[in-house]
Amino acid sequence: MIKQIRPAFYHNLRNSQYCALSTDSIPSYLENGDEVYFIDSGKIYIWNSATDSLVEKKQVNGLPPDGLNGQVLFKDTNSEFGASWGTIVEGSSIVKFAINENGVLDITTIQGG
Repeated sequence: MIKQIRPAFYHNLRNSQYCALSTDSIPSYLENGDEVYFIDSGKIYIWNSATDSLVEKKQVNGLPPDGLNGQVLFKDTNSEFGASWGTIVEGSSIVKFAINENGVLDITTIQGG
């Protein structure tokens, strides 16, 4: 197994990242959240210390193609990373994010129908 080294003062990734072959034995020094990339399969796994096992990291799907006029992007409750276009129905609300002319983030809650 190969340990990847990151440059000094690089704080974006707090977990260790490793490269290995799927036939390599799993070392005992993995910590919770460490990533293991299997070179031969191209899959990324996350170490779960509660179960002492590797869990495959889900790949994030791209956004669906453009919706129709008046539709908004919703989180698809049927999948972990899915999204779909839909129309706001009565009783629902959405949050609108925009940058104003001063470069400040404006957050507005919009009530549906």
